[in-house]
Amino acid sequence: MFVESLLSEILDKPIHHLQIAADGIWEDAKPVSVSPPSEEIETLMAWLSDAPKDIAIEAFFGNKDSDSFFFYGIRIEELPREAQKEFVRNLFNAISDSSNFDALLNAVKKALNDQRIMQTKPDMLELGAEGFWKSYGSYVVWRKEETQAATIQDVKRETPQLLQPFERAIMMEFAWHKPLPMWLGLPVSKKEGNEFHFSSDIYQTLLNKVSLG
Repeated sequence: MFVESLLSEILDKPIHHLQIAADGIWEDAKPVSVSPPSEEIETLMAWLSDAPKDIAIEAFFGNKDSDSFFFYGIRIEELPREAQKEFVRNLFNAISDSSNFDALLNAVKKALNDQRIMQTKPDMLELGAEGFWKSYGSYVVWRKEETQAATIQDVKRETPQLLQPFERAIMMEFAWHKPLPMWLGLPVSKKEGNEFHFSSDIYQTLLNKVSLG
């Protein structure tokens, strides 16, 4: 499966933390405990009742302040409100702080009643800064119908800030559109001191995972 080859070296990392956001504004994401108690779940259900329809969840594996982590995200905007609540409740009740990515993905498959999730190559690749996707700027470097990905010069021309040292990791998102929009984010930067520096070598390695090298 494509995901297993993509995450081969970090696949077994346990879940580190969860977050949920509305309208894709991860700068204002709500943190959620791993294995949240019932009181926290009910508070989250109340928040969902009044939240915008565009809801997304992310799970981080490994510490995002390091070089070795990744995140999984899913947008549940297409689900009716009550189905959103049921999905969130079932997902959070199914995982614990010892859960790895396989356990989370199995929970998602069960919640959506779909076993085909992430079995193929992604529909698109996008660069952005972890937690600052909208405010710092992002750039789609490849879509499935394209034969070539953006070069470093393309990135420099369109979003030069992504090549500069930054306080958050610069990520490559591997995104799928079906059955619901979902993505995997992997660092394309290395931490030096308190900053993350874009790595052309990692960028090329990740493109090679999709045979775009």
